[in-house]
Amino acid sequence: MSAKVELVRQVHSEFGLALALAVLGLPRSTWYYQRQRTAYAERHAALRRPLEAIARAHPEYGYRRVTTELEARLGRTVNHKVVQRLHQHWELPLLRHMSRDIISSEVRGRHLLRTCVPPTRWNGRPRVGREPATA
Repeated sequence: MSAKVELVRQVHSEFGLALALAVLGLPRSTWYYQRQRTAYAERHAALRRPLEAIARAHPEYGYRRVTTELEARLGRTVNHKVVQRLHQHWELPLLRHMSRDIISSEVRGRHLLRTCVPPTRWNGRPRVGREPATA
C-alpha cells in the first residue's frame, strides 16, 4: 500500500489527486491517512538517546530490564513492545535468551514428581487404559 501512496505523492501535483488515485485504485481516505501518519521511529525519537545509553552501559540487559531502566530514567511508563521494536529498528544490542544452570535437586524433584503422580485429565480423574508409573 505504501508504494501506491509514494506514487501518488510523486504525480499528484502534475496530474491531480483525483486522477492519480483513480488510476492506482487507491481510496482517498487511505491517501489522507497515510499522508498524516508518521514513521514509528520518528514517533519515538525521544527514546533513542536513553535507549542507546542503556545499551552501551548494560549490553547484557534484556528487554524487561531495559524497559524498567528506561522507565526509571524518564519517570513515565514505556511499553516493552516499543522497547523491543526500537531495539530491532535501531540495531541496538539486546540479549535474546540467557540459559540458566539447573540445580540437581530441582531435576531430582521433577523426576520424583513425574514418577509418583499418575497422569490425569483436566477434571482430575485418571486416564482409562493407562497404569500409573511405578517408582
